[in-house]
Amino acid sequence: MASTESAVKEPLSRQKRRRSAPIADEPTKAELMEDIRIGLQQAAAGEGRPAHETFAEIRRKIAGNAHSR
Repeated sequence: MASTESAVKEPLSRQKRRRSAPIADEPTKAELMEDIRIGLQQAAAGEGRPAHETFAEIRRKIAGNAHSR
């Protein structure tokens, strides 16, 4: 199973390229489409993990942080 870090990590293609959108924080439509294509390929290859597992882990972390305040 993949770690949480890899579950939320941006696709490598996005990390390697510079944004061409007018606002640096907003990806272009072409970048979004490429990221979706990569995600579908990864899912088809069995990479990653089910979303419900990732969301459950995030909920546990949020609950843990709430108790430490």
